[in-house]
Amino acid sequence: MSLVDKARTKVDSNPSYTQEEKVETQRRISALLEEVSDNMKFLFFSFLFVVFIMILEIWDVPDLSLPATVWYNKFSLLNAVKFSIFGLSVYVIYDLLIGTFGLNKRVEDMLRR
Repeated sequence: MSLVDKARTKVDSNPSYTQEEKVETQRRISALLEEVSDNMKFLFFSFLFVVFIMILEIWDVPDLSLPATVWYNKFSLLNAVKFSIFGLSVYVIYDLLIGTFGLNKRVEDMLRR
């Protein structure tokens, strides 16, 4: 976040940027912050959901059971959900890393301008 604030301050205080460039930079920074916020919320809630699934694995509900004719059981279904959440979480972390390094490069370019 300090990197984003540094870029915002640099663009606002630099007279070589036109008003259109300043507005476009502010729009892009807002979009970036929104995407980072969404990614962080997804990670937080996915970890909470995995904890909830782990509790469901341990908790045996006596009146709730899957029919014996289905090809999956409770544990394989919960494992599939956990693996899916894990895969999506890895992608979100990758997206955060790529975004952070891309932002770092752009801010360095702005500071050299």
